[in-house]
Amino acid sequence: MRIFSLFLFAFLFSTVGSAQTNMTFWQDANEAQMRLSQEKKVDLPTKSRLVSFDLERLKKHLQNAPLEFTNQNPISVTFPMPDGKSTTFQLEYSPVMAPKLAAKYPQIKSFKGLSDEGHVIRCGFGGKGFHAVISRKGKKAY
Repeated sequence: MRIFSLFLFAFLFSTVGSAQTNMTFWQDANEAQMRLSQEKKVDLPTKSRLVSFDLERLKKHLQNAPLEFTNQNPISVTFPMPDGKSTTFQLEYSPVMAPKLAAKYPQIKSFKGLSDEGHVIRCGFGGKGFHAVISRKGKKAY
């Protein structure tokens, strides 16, 4: 019975751990699902992927990102790519503002990360929401 309890605990622990690392923030969407006012509509590029996401959950998850250059393990976040695939990045908090300015605008945060495929990401939150730039070999996705 003791071995079974230990096995059950290990199984539950691994399930909870994997659920946290495989969090999904993105969901494919189409233009009809997006509630954009007429003046905010833009022409989509020829190669694009429209997604909706849970901004608050993403913000909460990114609060766990370690400060860059601290030798702590980065956090994993999977981002949608224009080709319909997804890429997982290891992210760190990468502040770009002077500390006094960052204290004045705590809602502005920036992060950087790398993927196993060699993609580089710079992303963050600002006054107009979330933004990201992903690049690899000179090609960029926004």
